[in-house]
Order: sequence, then structure tokens, then C-alpha cells
Amino acid sequence: MEPDTSSARLFARNTAFLFLAQLLTKGLGFVSLILLANYLTVDHYGLYNFALAFGTLFIPLFDLGMDTFLTREIAADPSARERLSGNAIILKLGLSTLAVGVIIGVVALLPYDALKKPYVVMGGLIVVLRTLSITLHAMFRGDLRMGLEANSTSVGKTIELLVIIGAVLLRVSLASLFAILFATTIVHLIYVVLLARHAHYRLAPALGLPVVRHLMQGGFPFALIGISVQIYFQIATVMLGVLAGDAAVGLYRAAYNLVFALSAFSAAVALSLFASVAHSYQSDRDKAIRISSQAIAFSLVLALPAAVGGTILAPQIIGLLYPKEFAPAAATLQILLWWLPFSFLTNLLGHMLGAINRQKLVLIVSVINAAVNVALNILLIPGFADRGAATATVATEFVGFIILTVLVLRALGHVYELSRIFRIVLSSASLLPLLFLRDFLPVLANIAVGAALYSATLFTFKIVGRNEVRNMYAAVMGRLPSY
Repeated sequence: MEPDTSSARLFARNTAFLFLAQLLTKGLGFVSLILLANYLTVDHYGLYNFALAFGTLFIPLFDLGMDTFLTREIAADPSARERLSGNAIILKLGLSTLAVGVIIGVVALLPYDALKKPYVVMGGLIVVLRTLSITLHAMFRGDLRMGLEANSTSVGKTIELLVIIGAVLLRVSLASLFAILFATTIVHLIYVVLLARHAHYRLAPALGLPVVRHLMQGGFPFALIGISVQIYFQIATVMLGVLAGDAAVGLYRAAYNLVFALSAFSAAVALSLFASVAHSYQSDRDKAIRISSQAIAFSLVLALPAAVGGTILAPQIIGLLYPKEFAPAAATLQILLWWLPFSFLTNLLGHMLGAINRQKLVLIVSVINAAVNVALNILLIPGFADRGAATATVATEFVGFIILTVLVLRALGHVYELSRIFRIVLSSASLLPLLFLRDFLPVLANIAVGAALYSATLFTFKIVGRNEVRNMYAAVMGRLPSY
């Protein structure tokens, strides 16, 4: 049974809203971080990132997976929104208060410079306030009103960027910067509340123990996944701060923030893939496999040249975006760039399993990845600092890729079109001349030359044709591709 036109159009519109909002917020966030890196010293930039990463580690503990569960429940039964949202608000306020106490207590016990601990606490407070806005975003998603979420996130990041520009121009201290960001987060939370009320959301707190229990029990599986994900993405930053110092954190995050900014493309394709596979799997398994193969090829077309070209041009890229004291981050960037192709693939493979109702397998892999990442960071950071953390990140993603590949091949079928993948690898090799050009051309010219060479080989090797370009555009814009 084909979806009705209005439903397909709604899906496309909402996915496009989320993708464009994510692209905008990641872009604004990236600009903010580059500005801060050029203003702060390596040590202070490391401390800034450490403080926020430390607070982010605790999100699943005071979120308990409730936001994701709330979205699903409201989407399934819109009439339950008022009953659930009131209890969710009171539960989130209670958990957030508890979280502040936990963060303060853990920071007090942390083997970290006592003079820097207040910054870490302030970073935790900022993260806690941000999660209150995320609960309202969960309600918007449940009602399929992604435009409200896009509005909120875009305004929030725009305000943050303007504040950072003002802080840089006024040359405020790091302590003042944290205080200003804390105040800005409160302003954004007020804005989201007013936005929700204008959209006729009733936000009166309510307390019903059966509903609270339902929210906590329903959110628990999502909380477990969230804990694993946060450990995987944030633990390297925190462990670097404790084991190697703020300078190592600054170098690592200078590279990491560049690579992570590119992940918006993966999220857009994976979201479209999830819906397409879920729709096709029951009625046409071969079509689901075909869709998955196309998505894998699209992802590699985007990620592999970024890894190859970025590795060649890493010193130039770091030199263009950061002050000279960040130059050692080039080696870290060269390692981290290889996280991209594996990350793009594991994101797709995880969504494939979720689309065919194998989400428990994704949880198991997430837990394994978190454990492997912690172990590798403990092993590698003492001897190699930021480069050790980068190696741990790539190695962990590779382990997840291998496990997910085995699971997908067993559950769905053969989703790798090896001949096309081989041609994509050959096309990426067309960037190797940049090794000789990088010393003679500025970095932007090298990027332009690389893009031209790569695009030519894509069409020469018949990797991409008109239909593939159209389907890639459809995937990014949230439409259902016609494979």
C-alpha cells in the first residue's frame, strides 16, 4: 500500500525543516567555535570544550530517555500530549535540579585543577538548561511541527553566535564568557516557552505518579542508548582533560569540531533511508536492499573524498582556520577524518536495523562501542594525548562498522554493491595530485581543484548519473526517492 500524497508531502516538508535547521545550527555553531578558537588560547579553548563535554555526559541521567519517548507517544496519540507534557515538565525540572547537585558533587571529586572547577560547573549548568528546551522540542516533533523546532534551534544558535561575536570584540574573560552564555541560555529557554504558548501548547506542570512512571519506564531503553552515545562522543574530551591537560583538549576539539560539522549530511540521508526501508521492507525486501545499497554509495561518495582530500590538506586547513599555536592539530585532524566514512556507514546500518525492528541490536552495539572507546582512550591518551584520542575514536567506529555489517547482512541481506564501492575508491584516488599542488596553491584553490577532479571521475566511472543525482537530492531534502 502506497502512502497517500499528503502524508508523503508532510514527511518531506518535516524532514527538510529538520535538515535545514540542523545544517544552519551546525554552521552557526561551527563559526562560533572557530571565532572562540581564534580568540582564546589553546588551554582556554580546551577548558571551554571540556566544561561543556563534561556536562553533556550527564544528559541521559537527567533525561532518562524521556524526550525521545515523549515524541513517540505524542505522535502515536496526539490527545495524550497535554497529559504527558505536564508530567514531563515537572519530571524534567526535578531531574534537572538533581543533575545540578550531581554535577557539582562529581566536579568536586574530579582530579582536576581546583581553579578550573567553577568553569566546569558553569558548563554543566548551561547544558542542563539547554535540555529543558529539548523537552519542548520533543513535543513539537511528536505533533509533526518541525517548523517550531527549526525556529527555536536557529534562533538559539543565532543568539549564541551574536553573543560570542560581542564577547570577542569586547575581549571579555573566559569567566565572563561562561556567565554570558548562561544568561543567553536562559533567554533562549524563555523564547522557546513563549513560542510554545503562541502555538497553543499548554505547559502547566502536572504530577500524576502513574504517568511519571510510564514516562520513566518508556524512556529507559532510550536512556541506555543515550548513555552509550554520550560516552562515545564526549568521553575522549573529558579523559583528555583529566589525563593530558587542557591544551590537548584544545587541539583535539579543534580537529574534532571540523569533522563533526560534516555529519549533518549523514543524518539527512539516514533519516530518509529509515523511512524508505521501513516502508518497503514488509512488501518488497529486494527494494529495501536496493535502497540501502544506494544510500551506502551516496554516503561514501560524500565521505571518502572528504577523508582523502582532508588528510592531504589538513595542515593548510588548520592554518587557514586557527592561530599558529593550533598547528599540531593538523596531525589529529588527519586521523579523525577517517572517522567520517565509517561514521556515515554505521549511521546508515544502525538506521537499517531500526527500520526492520532490530533496535535492540543497535543498543547492544552502542554499549560495545562505548566500552571499546573508554578502553582505547585509557590505553592511548597517556602516550599520545590528542592523537591517541583521535585514534581511539576512529578505531571504535571501525569496530562498530564491522559488527553492524555482520548484523545487517544477516537480518536484511547483501547491501554492499562492491563494484560501485571499488569505483568510488578509485575516484577518491583522483585527489592524490593535491599532494603535489598543496605547496603551490592556496587551500581554497586546492579544494576547488580537488572537487573538479573528483566530480569528473565520478561521471567517468559512471558512479553517478542523472538518476543518482536526483535521488541523492531527494534523500537530502527528505523526499522518498524512487529507486
